[in-house]
Amino acid sequence: MNEGYETPREPYRTEWQEVEEKKHSVLGILSTSLAGFMLFGSLIALGLLTSAVGDYVTLSEETSYSYEEIINMVLLDGITQEQVEMFEMADMKFGFSVFFAFLLGFGYLAGLVLGIIGVCKREHKKIYPIIGLVVNVVLPILFFIVAYNNFFAPLM
Repeated sequence: MNEGYETPREPYRTEWQEVEEKKHSVLGILSTSLAGFMLFGSLIALGLLTSAVGDYVTLSEETSYSYEEIINMVLLDGITQEQVEMFEMADMKFGFSVFFAFLLGFGYLAGLVLGIIGVCKREHKKIYPIIGLVVNVVLPILFFIVAYNNFFAPLM
């Protein structure tokens, strides 16, 4: 009948089936999970910053100093011991929030690099690297805007 016809050894595969057989990128999963940890760290840093600003505002209401003078001063004269302790705690909270923000910057940068490498790999699925890439770009921008507004809101 068909003497020259050979049966295919494997079933015919469409392009869609080949895409489904790709595995998820480990780098993309790391990038996305790192973004989640950085979100949690950003919330902690924003909480510390908001608490420090609240303490500064409370001090400016209880003393003759304005908020602007308090955040620029190292030593306050004519205040009670309780106010001195509040000022020191506010400074510590502010310092920790700046330190966390610095560490978060490195975390976001690492997540961004992992996301870029994950997107460039052809043999893996792209969903997790793309999510990690977008989140590691958007979250630091939002974190900066919210932190900036929290810090300078009492001045407005």
